[in-house]
Amino acid sequence: MCLEPSWSRSRILLSQILSTLTQRGTIVHVATRPDKHNRSFIEALLLKTDGVNCHVHSTDELHSKGILGDGYYLAGSMNFTYNGITVNEEALTYDTSPEVIAEQQLIFGSRWGVV
Repeated sequence: MCLEPSWSRSRILLSQILSTLTQRGTIVHVATRPDKHNRSFIEALLLKTDGVNCHVHSTDELHSKGILGDGYYLAGSMNFTYNGITVNEEALTYDTSPEVIAEQQLIFGSRWGVV
């Protein structure tokens, strides 16, 4: 595994990935709905990160999905769940153009207070 070589070839949870990124100095913002089924993920993430470099935003209206990094934007209809990744027919776009990334940074900043 490139992110964490000590991980074995097994199921790796999104909360593990995000907490490892925060431990390496990445500031992570997670936006989600306050649904009951999201609560265990958020609790696990906050426990693993101690809230350091990890910010959770919650809103009832959220439906879009995306991951924005310094050099990429991944967006689409896929839920970040087992079914969303392995079962359902979903659509994703991956963009590395500086213009799209800058536009999404403005949108994320306006919506979530992310700089």
